[in-house]
Amino acid sequence: TNTPKIKHKITKNNFQMKEYFLEIFKINPKEINELYGIRAIGCYIVIAYHCFTSSLGFLPKYFQNYKAGVQNFEMLMDLFFVISSFLISYSFTNELSKFGFLQSWKNFFLKRSFRIFPPLYVLVGFTIVLMSLTIQAAKQGINLGIMADGIPAMQSRLNNWWVDAFYISNYFTDRLHIHGWSLSMEEQFYIAMPLFIFLLQIII
Repeated sequence: TNTPKIKHKITKNNFQMKEYFLEIFKINPKEINELYGIRAIGCYIVIAYHCFTSSLGFLPKYFQNYKAGVQNFEMLMDLFFVISSFLISYSFTNELSKFGFLQSWKNFFLKRSFRIFPPLYVLVGFTIVLMSLTIQAAKQGINLGIMADGIPAMQSRLNNWWVDAFYISNYFTDRLHIHGWSLSMEEQFYIAMPLFIFLLQIII
């Protein structure tokens, strides 16, 4: 029977998936560590920028004078996307050197998606529940303090929960999460980039 072969294949696939999830904690000599380092630094600086601008309401007023200068750090987001695009494309071309196009795309897309889908959908679900409870509390007349003024906007974002779930929130201003646009662009890149490489192969 084929049962032992099927079990061996399932076990092998499970091991490969486990290794894929754990490899972010390991040093991989095949990776371009210098670029990963530059990308990480850019990401951390952008996070620091957002923390700074979000805290201006609680900081002394003279910190407002630094906002324009600090805003220049947003250019590092462009650097982050450029480096990420190169590294992701590099990863896909390595996959393409081992398998055919469809198999490579399948492996690439599934591996990347399994890293992103679970935590995002947990976050989306949690946000929907939290927003729904908050809106319901407002309808019941519970005093929400300064949050009361934001209920209409919250309802609008809640109505558009699906744009986050389907990774198209970069086309909508009313979305559950402000940062959802970057994840949407990333997932769309996972679809568009292999198609672009496929067309290049046909042309060349």
